[in-house]
Amino acid sequence: MRLLRINEVIEKTTLPRSSIWHEIKYNNFPKPIKITTRTRVWDEAEINEWILKRIEARNNDSEN
Repeated sequence: MRLLRINEVIEKTTLPRSSIWHEIKYNNFPKPIKITTRTRVWDEAEINEWILKRIEARNNDSEN
């Protein structure tokens, strides 16, 4: 398992920080893992899965 910090999540998803937190608030993005009181990380596999779901949704939309 590889854990990503916020800057790596931003780079991988190309989403701005504010959008990531907005999507988390509405349960549309993987929740972070609290490592310390000030440190949050994400499971890279969960981020990859989230990206793949976006691609699948796009492909399904184009089929209709």
